Amino acid sequence: MSEFYIILILIFVGQTIGATVGLIGKPKTKVLHGSLAFAAAMMISLSIFELVPSSLEITSRPIVMLSFFAGVV
Repeated sequence: MSEFYIILILIFVGQTIGATVGLIGKPKTKVLHGSLAFAAAMMISLSIFELVPSSLEITSRPIVMLSFFAGVV
């Protein structure tokens, strides 16, 4: 089985389990805050380690930094 199908299955299973847990019972505030913090940290790390190096190949450093911080705000 190719990697694409494995990733697709993992995404489907993860979202299904997460939606089921959310529908069955209201998650505790600590769990909700923790999962939101994890998602935010993943998005920031994706921006820093994947998108910023690619954009530095296209344009100058000040424009990349300004765009990054404008996106954060």
